[in-house]
Amino acid sequence: MRKYIIAAAAATMIAPAAHAATMSQSESIGLQETDWNETLSFDQFDPSLGTLTSVVFELFGDVQGSARAENLGGSSIIANLNLEAEIEATVGGFSGVVGFVLPAAGQDVELSAYDGESDFGGTSGVVLDDLTGSDTDSRTFTSALAPFIGTGSVSVDVVADASSSAGGGGNIISQFLTNASAEGTITYNYDEPVSAVPLPAAAWMLLASLGSLLAFRRYKTS
Repeated sequence: MRKYIIAAAAATMIAPAAHAATMSQSESIGLQETDWNETLSFDQFDPSLGTLTSVVFELFGDVQGSARAENLGGSSIIANLNLEAEIEATVGGFSGVVGFVLPAAGQDVELSAYDGESDFGGTSGVVLDDLTGSDTDSRTFTSALAPFIGTGSVSVDVVADASSSAGGGGNIISQFLTNASAEGTITYNYDEPVSAVPLPAAAWMLLASLGSLLAFRRYKTS
């Protein structure tokens, strides 16, 4: 029994260990008029590096553009002009959405009664230029990671749709120019194997002492 205990102690001291490591990569889609459908391409996680434990996907979205509105009613109103884009990311072979953002820029404006000109000007109209907004989403996945593993690439499909709107009651006409951009980041969290750690001199001396003690006890009992 004592021999087994000594052997187990030695195995514990020299057994290979693993330590956590991370690897990240980012790709982006330039600003363009919605509605668009683009693809981001990332390197898959190479299984020779270790064991993949989780994947973090971060989606960053920006919206830029302009808004115009005209009050056609007979009384003044407070109009809300909201420039917004819906940006969604999915991965082929992976169930569900990996990222979703709603970058938006809104502003309330007072518009007087219709001035007789549908030109988005005068006292009943407004033009808002250089509206900008941003949004981010981060999700962590720990299961069904097969689409991310291999020596090829993983494709992330990104769709951006305009969802701009004008509200505030009354009779309003509006126009929006909605542009959106996106950036995706994939982070692989994995366990990286480490080679066996040799025993330090002090540990070998301890094992030698234990062995000598065992031999001495056996000698006395014989």
